Amino acid sequence: MLPLAIERGIDLIRIDPARNMYRYYMLRYEQDLFGQWVLVRQWGRVGRSQQVWKSAADGRNEAVLEGLRHALSKLRAGYRLRCDKKFGGRPHKGTESWPGRPP
Repeated sequence: MLPLAIERGIDLIRIDPARNMYRYYMLRYEQDLFGQWVLVRQWGRVGRSQQVWKSAADGRNEAVLEGLRHALSKLRAGYRLRCDKKFGGRPHKGTESWPGRPP
């Protein structure tokens, strides 16, 4: 069984006010109408329109592994996990009104 945070998906955020950078990256695993598991990736600027990409997977585990690969790549690029109060974490500074507009 996966930890609850990974079970539901992964939320990443990259905030650098000095560079006017307020980005997010969300990964979700879901089934389409035909029962096929897909990895749904959403990204963009916090509070603005988003890009969405869906990629099919052979099963739920495959979708989760693909999501973890994307998450590791983004973590290496400077993104951080978005902590959520409902999971006992504190939100990153400037994201209290997620997905609100940048401060």
